[in-house]
Parts: sequence; C-alpha cells; structure tokens
Amino acid sequence: MAEAAWLRCLAIGERPDLEGSVVGRGSFLAEYNLSVIQQKS
Repeated sequence: MAEAAWLRCLAIGERPDLEGSVVGRGSFLAEYNLSVIQQKS
C-alpha cells in the first residue's frame, strides 16, 4: 500500500501551485521513500 502511494506521488509530480504542497513530495522525497521500501522487500 505504501509503495502504491509513493508511486502515485511520483505520477502526480510537484504541484507548488496547490495550497499546502510540500517541496519534494512529488519528486526526490517520493523517490527516496520508494527506494527504502523496495530495499526491504
């Protein structure tokens, strides 16, 4: 479930135009968290 969520973040990408957006959640932070999950699998 977590992997699917981070993949969705990457699919959406960065959206700085949206209120409450966090820099990196749609790019480098999502990629990092996805790699952590995949190493444990």
